[in-house]
Amino acid sequence: MNEGWVKIYRKLLDNPIMQEPELLQLFIYLILRANHADKPFFWNSETITVKRGSVITGRFEIAKTLKQNPNTIYKRMQKLEKLGFCNIKTNSKNSLVTLLKYDYYQGGLFNENVNRNNTVTTREQQSNTNKNDKNEKNKKPKTLYSLPNELNNSQNKEAWQRWIEYRAERKKGITLSTAKLQLGKLVEYQAKGMSAIEIINQSIEKGWLGLFPIKQEKPKEQITSSLRLLTKDEPAWL
Repeated sequence: MNEGWVKIYRKLLDNPIMQEPELLQLFIYLILRANHADKPFFWNSETITVKRGSVITGRFEIAKTLKQNPNTIYKRMQKLEKLGFCNIKTNSKNSLVTLLKYDYYQGGLFNENVNRNNTVTTREQQSNTNKNDKNEKNKKPKTLYSLPNELNNSQNKEAWQRWIEYRAERKKGITLSTAKLQLGKLVEYQAKGMSAIEIINQSIEKGWLGLFPIKQEKPKEQITSSLRLLTKDEPAWL
């Protein structure tokens, strides 16, 4: 497990995570621990395949290794999820952490692009760069990425960028009209107390192509109260 290497890209320097050393330490730890290939694992009373880019771990195990408080580890894991670095599924013993875009940065699409560029001549590189810059400007109008004032902060910008990239991966690129409508929805949902980041993460995790409000589960107390009303005329021994 302690052999081999991983890639860390300079793009991380522009991320707010760089301002929180312990959070950055946790993120790098998860990259180092993530599977580089699919592996079977017994979890939730069944054998599952832990995919490449995922790891099953626990806050106490992480806290012992990183010398951080277990409760703080839990909060920082949640923060990484909200920032869009990972998805987390938990049970009573441990958590299944899946790093988003692991393949892209650790050898998939990003690596293929790098290798392809390394095979062309210097003249071809310059030509391709100029063409790509021109195409990039045509593909990404500034208005497509301009967030309304209600959403205009660095974390929302990153979440919106992930949404655009996700739609592109699904071959459902966002037009200016679609972007305007979806940003309007995010503003509306945020005004109702919902997080734009959580809404975007929810759609990506569930494979949706639209943005929908966070589903609120009915409180247990309300369910219990309803059951009491239904059974108030029945004998106490039932």
